[in-house]
Amino acid sequence: VLGTGNSGAPMLAVSNGSATAVLSANGSSSTCPGGTINLKVDIMGGVGPFTVVYSDGMSNFSVPGYISGADIPVMPSAATNYSLVSVTDSYGCAGTGNTGSVMATVGYTTQQNGDFNNPMTWAGGCVPPSTIPVGVTLTILHQVNNTGTLILNGIISTPTGVFTNSGNIKGTGTVIGNFINNGTLSPGS
Repeated sequence: VLGTGNSGAPMLAVSNGSATAVLSANGSSSTCPGGTINLKVDIMGGVGPFTVVYSDGMSNFSVPGYISGADIPVMPSAATNYSLVSVTDSYGCAGTGNTGSVMATVGYTTQQNGDFNNPMTWAGGCVPPSTIPVGVTLTILHQVNNTGTLILNGIISTPTGVFTNSGNIKGTGTVIGNFINNGTLSPGS
């Protein structure tokens, strides 16, 4: 009994039991540098709206007024493992059995065969720039063809794919794996 209403009758609060929740990605968990991915928390039980707390492995972030399944946009700057810390319902009841994590990746990874400059070739539509800087790796998991000019100072890694150059590659970078050159290789940029 929480109190009495205007008529003097007792008022009760009815709980749906403690909330259980699962954190997952809403869409792709891969993004371009500077891009966003969406996390979501599916909550069963409890009374919303909720306060969700998640972690990026370094800090915790609170999302008050959360509705189950809504997007939580995040902007990872590097590979980041997001995990669910807690869920609390509108009555202050802490959830139990909370699970789920999302490994967000940042970079350039192919998702299908295609041309280097086609957004459909790359996960998240992240077409790499024509100058690949030192420290950046392109992961080629499919057949990719370069027909333009590419300044490669980073790394192209082809663990399961094939990178075919029909254009011009300049720079001081490295290609690791399957590489077919039908174009021009010009050392230095």
